[in-house]
Amino acid sequence: MSGVAEERAAAFAAAWDEVVAGLSGRYSLSLRSMAGREGEREASAPHYAASTIKLPVLAGWYADRAEGRSEAFGAVLVHDRFAGATGDSFTLSQADDQDDQTWSCLGGEADVGWLAERMVVASGNLATDLLVERLGIDSARRCLNRAGLADQ
Repeated sequence: MSGVAEERAAAFAAAWDEVVAGLSGRYSLSLRSMAGREGEREASAPHYAASTIKLPVLAGWYADRAEGRSEAFGAVLVHDRFAGATGDSFTLSQADDQDDQTWSCLGGEADVGWLAERMVVASGNLATDLLVERLGIDSARRCLNRAGLADQ
């Protein structure tokens, strides 16, 4: 690494540490330009997937609607038990979610557009999992592929 690059990396690290100092939780950053990776801090740290997938799910939902995909419209039954990626099932806990409005619909139906709003505006984990179940994870993957982020 050249002297200038080392100075930039040190300045980046110091600025990042200043921003997250005193905050609770885990924070990661991967800074990239068209020339490649510029810097990162804990870029490989694990994070709860519902927090990192919300924007691709939202963009996928918008794209699916524009393409007229039927799963991007209508209502879904609100439930808290889902099939996991490994084939096992899991149950969400309302205590781990900040979106009580979606939980108040448990056992009833909710419009997918309203769920998309709750997913982003209230960071709703139940809304996220309901949308991923309805749209399929490939909806988010198509969005990431179109953005050139297939390997991220």
